[in-house]
Amino acid sequence: WQTVTLIAQRAPAFRMGNIHADWRTGEVRASAALDYFGEQPAKPDRLQVDVLDGSGVPVASLEAASDEFTLIVPHPALWSPETPTLYDLRLRLIRDGAVLAETRRRFGFRSLRAQGEALLLNDQPYGVRGILSWGWNPHTLAPVATDDEIRDEFRRVRALGFNLVKLCLFVPPERLFEIADEEGMLLWLELPMWWQRINDY
Repeated sequence: WQTVTLIAQRAPAFRMGNIHADWRTGEVRASAALDYFGEQPAKPDRLQVDVLDGSGVPVASLEAASDEFTLIVPHPALWSPETPTLYDLRLRLIRDGAVLAETRRRFGFRSLRAQGEALLLNDQPYGVRGILSWGWNPHTLAPVATDDEIRDEFRRVRALGFNLVKLCLFVPPERLFEIADEEGMLLWLELPMWWQRINDY
């Protein structure tokens, strides 16, 4: 019930790994693999790594010598539902001044953790008020929605005073998570994994 795309790739392409952004220090650690799909060049290509702010302006840059790299963003703006500030990690493979491959991944500086019965967002107590979503759509039955429909639902939820959506027993497309970051909506993903033991009682 989700879109499937088949890509025939001839040019080099990135496979980006995880991004770890430390909201205290501004340190961004990430990794990426590069697939050439053919003969590799005799001379190594340049790997340019940039962190871009919301306006697309580089705030940290380096030329990486390996597939793991660390950058420091000075005075990072933190992500929260009230101020959903995001950055882009951009990777570019450059040969003789031309960009052969490029990819981006969006991320925010934030930390969400439990301390006893308290939930801490960036080490500050944070109260959540959420709604439950089964992902059911009366028009399509399956949880398939356009970007505009996802944004509209998040904004209606915020207008009612909520800051969290619990995704109950379904895993939505990745785009929903991206829009939640952009709109400042917290998500609670309840994975559809359980074992109900049935007995005579």
